[in-house]
Amino acid sequence: MKTLFLLSILFISFTATAQDINSGSNILPLKADNSVMFGKDIIIREQPDQNQNDVVICSAYNGWLYAAYWYFESITPKLVIMRSIDDGMNWLNLTTLDWFVGGDRIYRMDICATGQTESQIKIILCFIYNTDTPIYSGGPLFVSRFDGNTGDFEGFVFDSKSTLFFEASMACDEPFVATSASPNSIAILYSFNQGTGYDSISVRTSDNGGLSFNSYQPIAKATHRYKGGNLSLTYGNSPSFNSGRYFAVWQEVWEYMNENTIYTAHSEPFFNSPFTTPVRLDNLVPSTTNVCRNPVIACQNSSTDNDSSDITAVVVFEKFIPGENRWELAGCYNRQAVTSETFVPFSITTNQEYHSQPDICFNPYSSTFNLTYFDSTNAKLPLVSNDINMTNPNSWTVESPDYHDMFNLASPKPRINVNFGKQDIVNVWAGKQNNGNKAALFDAPYSTYTGLVKDINSLSSSHSLAYPVPCSQNLTIAFSLHSGEPVNIELYDSMGQRIKIVCNWFYDAGRHEVNFDISGFPSGVYYYKFQSGELLQSGVFQIVK
Repeated sequence: MKTLFLLSILFISFTATAQDINSGSNILPLKADNSVMFGKDIIIREQPDQNQNDVVICSAYNGWLYAAYWYFESITPKLVIMRSIDDGMNWLNLTTLDWFVGGDRIYRMDICATGQTESQIKIILCFIYNTDTPIYSGGPLFVSRFDGNTGDFEGFVFDSKSTLFFEASMACDEPFVATSASPNSIAILYSFNQGTGYDSISVRTSDNGGLSFNSYQPIAKATHRYKGGNLSLTYGNSPSFNSGRYFAVWQEVWEYMNENTIYTAHSEPFFNSPFTTPVRLDNLVPSTTNVCRNPVIACQNSSTDNDSSDITAVVVFEKFIPGENRWELAGCYNRQAVTSETFVPFSITTNQEYHSQPDICFNPYSSTFNLTYFDSTNAKLPLVSNDINMTNPNSWTVESPDYHDMFNLASPKPRINVNFGKQDIVNVWAGKQNNGNKAALFDAPYSTYTGLVKDINSLSSSHSLAYPVPCSQNLTIAFSLHSGEPVNIELYDSMGQRIKIVCNWFYDAGRHEVNFDISGFPSGVYYYKFQSGELLQSGVFQIVK
């Protein structure tokens, strides 16, 4: 995230002229424990030659994080599953899949983790394998299971090569397990066509953590088409309705009328029960009727009831503004999502900017709905939140106006989920590198990542690194230069006031270290600015006495 002079939270490069710091205001928002809201964007797997697409993320019960993306190697698409056991700070390549025939692609990927002990963790990955263009022509759906410790492929849980699938979404019941499920339940929502002339929406559920998907429930048949229409699935649970239910939302496409409608339904009364009669959502107000797309849904999944002794459901979608030829975000909510069909519309973004690609989750530990999206007008990824009761539905709290730091944004498809270990949210997205390829990136509000001392040996040219973090007596800033240049390093306190000029000297090409005494400064969060030529970098460090 960046505020004032685009100060990054940690060590992010800007090839632009340095800007002045405005004194007298906080540079970075802090959490209640005075930790920085977001840290440095972390590259999940640094492979510049890979064009990493459609990154997704999930958490196991213990906070282990799993991310997946796909890329082409030559003409062959490959799937990669990564794991982090330190809350996203470092990532291990768990497995790379190369089962596929050249010339095809993967899309509509989703990932879940199940299991209540480390040895029991399984990763369930679903994706559609497209064999034609455009991608919405459909393809087979694969649901695969992997060992969460070794990454070993354990088999296809479900696959159907004779049916055209268009979209898929997956959800799991962690951390409040559904009744009659062990160790977890999982559900997969998908749209498909079996050559009957009608597209259909259906769901399959597993009551055994993804060992098999042993329940099938049809939900709806399209009056027009589901081909090309997005869908989303989530899990809901509360003390008053603790059997657990899955909630779905989907888009129906009127191909020849350029219109889209949105519907929702949920399983009742159990996670694997038939779904309720679909309820239409796009026509709640005239301005959204037939002009909505890309719906996503999140439900309350917590150990407390909302103020209606029910489950709150929130749906967010893109709404087209015809006179301005742009998309903005809107939505609707229902505080009695189990017992009532009444959804209330609300607005999110109305500032004449282009907003798209929303994703939303519910954090049971803070009892908040957390929403991210792509602000393509300003090339930002905002993060906003609202409380469990949607008390002020038209006023979302801005947690970060832009949590991304590294790389450009071009269809980043941001995703948001909950880290059950840290009891906080996590964010992933695809950033566009200088060579045109995308990279899978990670960040989280709890992150205060500042790099490791071992990274000094692999510093790229004109990059800086401060260590140790935290520090008490001396701080070292290491940097490397392409060529001989003047280097300026300055320190700032948490109010943006410059407190020290560390150096302002000419350095030859190569690697250098600047050491200085910080023992006279009180404990707290500080920032440094590193400038070499037109390169401006900034970082945060903490002094602990």
